Amino acid sequence: MNKNIVACLGDSITFGHGVSASRERDAWTFVLQRMLGEDCKVLNFGINGASASEGCPESYRASGLLDRALSCGADTYILMLGTNDTKERIWNAQRYKMGMRGIISDILRNTGRGGLAPKLFLMLPPAVFPMEDGRTAYDVSAALLTDQVVPLVKKLAEEYSLPIIDLYTATKDHPEYYVEGVHPNAAGNLAIAQQVYADIAEWLSTFKEGPQNMTDYKTLTMSVKAVTAECPHFIANLANTAALIREHMDGINWAGFYLIQDGKLVLGPFQGKMACTEIEIGSGVCGTAVAQGKTQLVPNVHEFSGHIACDSASNSEIVVPLRKDGKIFGVLDIDSPSFGRFTEEDRDHLEYLAGILEQNLFKE
Repeated sequence: MNKNIVACLGDSITFGHGVSASRERDAWTFVLQRMLGEDCKVLNFGINGASASEGCPESYRASGLLDRALSCGADTYILMLGTNDTKERIWNAQRYKMGMRGIISDILRNTGRGGLAPKLFLMLPPAVFPMEDGRTAYDVSAALLTDQVVPLVKKLAEEYSLPIIDLYTATKDHPEYYVEGVHPNAAGNLAIAQQVYADIAEWLSTFKEGPQNMTDYKTLTMSVKAVTAECPHFIANLANTAALIREHMDGINWAGFYLIQDGKLVLGPFQGKMACTEIEIGSGVCGTAVAQGKTQLVPNVHEFSGHIACDSASNSEIVVPLRKDGKIFGVLDIDSPSFGRFTEEDRDHLEYLAGILEQNLFKE
């Protein structure tokens, strides 16, 4: 049986700089490995001095470690960057957001086992404390971490519908967790590992070996990739994607796209019966997906408040937002005559498919 791979990306806090003499025993990634047991493999992709900021010499993307992390076949990614970004010579909020968005997008476009998009957790960096002389080690800024980095990571998590692991709250009242106020000691690393374990254990316990769905997502994904990569025409790519979904997904009666125009969702290419031509943002399942910025998985559409019945035969529905540069431009909408047709597994696959479209629809 293949092990679930957990890839941990970050700076010296992830690397284990504060426990360098006993790193393979006390660094939080190694502690987490012992907590998760033999069914999982935890990989440490931390590097000293790394920042997220776009264009910075210490940028994580420029280090080469991101490429290694993306090629490791991980099912789960944990990303924590921001402490080094608060240094005066580095800090720029816009560059930090751009760098984080780039890394997040690279991870979400990656493929785990069975063709699934990996699960990505964003971590709020641990709090920072001054040394005895009042200065902060390594010229990092506690104020910028608290007032800028933490809120920005929260906003990014909301933007991409990602879960958060909150190390800031777990450490902000514990200066005893640190070597010099920045790098956690053995006790601090243990606290981090315990927090990470608490937040990812449920996800890992429900992870299934390979595709367990009635849909051959591997073939569907490869087909959409191949078709949209070669064709430069936006509408044609959506039309062919709708056709491929209808061909490869069992138990559905409608598949297609709605695109935002003049503040409304307007019907785009689809496969199935005649559909509603316009939907208000916030109305129905499609409008709600745009308003909330996240996938809507509805086992019974008749119990969904404000459901718009375009086809009376439809009983369940899944709607996935489509984004360009983080901004929603439309949705992928799939209906089924069966109640409870769509699962969390379908959501994972279709969100990954949406990532492929985002990449291929807007080629330079």
